[in-house]
Amino acid sequence: MSVPAAPLSEHGARLAALAAHLRVPLYRDGYALVLNSGLTAVLGLLYWLLAARSYKPHAVGVNTAAISAMMFLAGVAQLNLMSALLRFVPVLGRLRRRFITACYVVAASAAVGCAAVFLFGLHVWAPGLGALGANSGMIVWFIAATATWCVFNLQDSALTALGAAVAVPVENVVYGIAKIVLLVLLVSASPRYGIFGSWSAALLVSVIPVNALIFGPLLRRKRGVVDPTKVPTRREIVLFVAPDYLGALLWLAATTLMPVIVVAIAGATSNAFFSVAWMITLPLILVSINTGQALVVTGARDPDRLAEYARKVLGQTARLVIPAAAAIALAAPYVLRLFGRAYAEHAATTLTLLALSAIPNMITTLYVSIYRVQKRMRAVVTLLAGLCGSVLLLGPVLLTVMGITGVGLAWLLCQSVVALVLRRVDPTGVAPGGARARSGVPHASVS
Repeated sequence: MSVPAAPLSEHGARLAALAAHLRVPLYRDGYALVLNSGLTAVLGLLYWLLAARSYKPHAVGVNTAAISAMMFLAGVAQLNLMSALLRFVPVLGRLRRRFITACYVVAASAAVGCAAVFLFGLHVWAPGLGALGANSGMIVWFIAATATWCVFNLQDSALTALGAAVAVPVENVVYGIAKIVLLVLLVSASPRYGIFGSWSAALLVSVIPVNALIFGPLLRRKRGVVDPTKVPTRREIVLFVAPDYLGALLWLAATTLMPVIVVAIAGATSNAFFSVAWMITLPLILVSINTGQALVVTGARDPDRLAEYARKVLGQTARLVIPAAAAIALAAPYVLRLFGRAYAEHAATTLTLLALSAIPNMITTLYVSIYRVQKRMRAVVTLLAGLCGSVLLLGPVLLTVMGITGVGLAWLLCQSVVALVLRRVDPTGVAPGGARARSGVPHASVS
């Protein structure tokens, strides 16, 4: 029996259209980074599922706070050079290698200093994590882990800026698997700090081969002719990094310090419940961040089409985030039941609220990316100050009144209000004084 030619022709046309769609760097890089978030989420879910069932809630709470502290310190030390790599590597030409190396060295050195200061004053700002400074071995391990985490984060931005975003999900899957294997191996060897140990030791499995790729084939590869007039000066880079770093610190504080705040106000067990809900939600937020990174790289190369790229990225992000956020919000009790009945009883509403907050987060993250392309750094700082400042103020207040549910409500309310204000004040995201005004991009909505 012969197969009709029309369906085959239609099927071939769809495949050709999909292939053409994925050949567009804006979409391909965005999907690669979103795939990375998805795979990281699956592996992260398995990781925390094993952690919750293998370690006592108190140990989970302490370890998540230690990981959050490490991530916060590394974020402080990074000086938000991740954004600088995304924004400037595409237009730096032969200076790419020197710039990437400088970012690594500066961030890792700062991380050593930040971690040392944190441990020196541990009894003041995080007495619940006193074991991190209990002996020289723990001190060295925490400092080294913080510096390595800096490089681990920067390398993803370097890969993306070099046009190799498709490698990001591969290296993060390798890290996720290594982390799970070490978690299982350390259950009996280190029942108190096996979670932190597995999280940090697995970094070496990723950092070493990935940077061999970056400083080898990728930096030797030619990527077209760079317009000398678009190569930024040192002053332009500093004027970009300095205010963007301030905004990044605010975002970092709102995202990584919240578990530390929950430990201080509600205790380690409550933080275990909150942290699991937050870990499940984080990949949803990362979808918007990842598609925004693709927008920054593409927009830096072709700023005249920024409004067009922004519309496409918002549509791409919405198709991914809205269904996933709704599904997690509805299935929150069932998802958390995988971690144990106590997690479902205490964190289901929190997870629902956090998941829904990822929807307005699409707008706030999009605008941050647009402003970075335009080098409108005052707008970046203002936006993140409003969002993160309100979360850090409202979150602890509602935590005291409502428990960890209050933190989820604070995230949803603050994200929604900031998104509404942005759409009201700057509906295009390409306001006068930005790229549109300078380059003649027609007025267009990003929705």
